Amino acid sequence: MRQMDTRKAHLDSVAVLALLLCCALWGLGQVAAKVALAEIPPLMQGAARSLGAALLVALWARWRAIALWQDDATLAGGLLAGAR
Repeated sequence: MRQMDTRKAHLDSVAVLALLLCCALWGLGQVAAKVALAEIPPLMQGAARSLGAALLVALWARWRAIALWQDDATLAGGLLAGAR
């Protein structure tokens, strides 16, 4: 693998497009949440986003063959830390 010794002075087109897409998605997410607020309570919206994100992480982990659940006796400590 080659190390990069030079620093670019400007963003390339891929970086600019990625930034624009990210900003557009974040902005549309805020608008969609406000529009949906009339029908779906905020707590339900948060739960749906969290479930969707958990599903995407689980699919990504399965695709990359990364084990998310291991029997290593850390469940009790993790639950205790999460409940605090």
